[in-house]
Amino acid sequence: MSESVNIVLKSLGFFVFLSFVVLMYIVVFRNIYFYYFSRYNLYAVLSSLVLIFIILLFFMLSHVFANFLVLFFKRIINSLVGVFFIFFFVFIILEVLRFFNLTNKIYFYTCLVIGCLVVIYSVVSAFDVKVNNVEIFSEKIDKEYKIIIMSDLHIGSNSVSDMNKAIDLINRQNPDIVLIPGDFVDEDFVFKEDLSELRTIKAKIYYSYGNHETYLKTDVEKELLSYNITFLRNKSIEFDKNLTIIGADDNFNKLNASLSNIKIDKNNYNLLMNHQPTGIDIANKRNIDLMVSGHTHNGQIFPFNYLVKIRYEYIKGLYEYEGTKLFVTTGTGTWGPKMRLGSDNELVIITLKPQK
Repeated sequence: MSESVNIVLKSLGFFVFLSFVVLMYIVVFRNIYFYYFSRYNLYAVLSSLVLIFIILLFFMLSHVFANFLVLFFKRIINSLVGVFFIFFFVFIILEVLRFFNLTNKIYFYTCLVIGCLVVIYSVVSAFDVKVNNVEIFSEKIDKEYKIIIMSDLHIGSNSVSDMNKAIDLINRQNPDIVLIPGDFVDEDFVFKEDLSELRTIKAKIYYSYGNHETYLKTDVEKELLSYNITFLRNKSIEFDKNLTIIGADDNFNKLNASLSNIKIDKNNYNLLMNHQPTGIDIANKRNIDLMVSGHTHNGQIFPFNYLVKIRYEYIKGLYEYEGTKLFVTTGTGTWGPKMRLGSDNELVIITLKPQK
């Protein structure tokens, strides 16, 4: 696909997404105002435009002013976006009922209660982290390795206490390796907080960049080197005589370019961290045995997973392509709204075992 076509498709995708966001706010405000004001359509449009302006303002402020206050209000606004997303789908029921001239307030309050219950459930779910165990066998290794994937923690959207909770879970598992395939941090202010809990991880930690690391003004690698983290930015390292770990920077799906200067021995077991779950065909050609990715969050909030599935063929779990395996984690944290519906925060434990 040419670069110009790719740009057009990305622009079209952004326009469709923005149109959906505007529609989402209008539908929610429209149904709230319908039962209290006669000019509900006008109010809905004006309220939507004001809210979108506030959201964009705080996104810009968070990149200019790295302080707790801005981050605090941004988290509130992010959560508000999640609330509106859920109520959009609940209030679609009211739109259908109104089409049939059924406008009793009982329907409105019923949908309001349902929406509130779903929001509460989603928020509670976002504070839980599940441990997902996966076994993979290979003839290339002669001993067992326990590997933990901690991807998409998004410290900034989430607090440092969420990181500490994940680290506590990691230390209880006593792994050999911890992989961070990107989006560990998404706010510059985070580096002013206490991240010392990272030093309690006794396993080797390997980190490759996701898309959010590239959005920050802070040099993430420089800030985190003191925490015993090895950065693999389009680099490889031999962990053991049979096991090589490779990290590719998130490069807008240009995996071939990220791997171009890396020598990969086909006799070793080659494990690749690639933030977005794309390019498994390229990984296969470059003798990758296992690629681990994140980024998708499995949609995070239902039914967004169906929209994510349109963009990514692989969004959750273990896949295989001509001998190369791909594991896509749903992420250890949330991005934007601290909410999970139909998806889970997870730490993935991959146990690599010799083929019997």
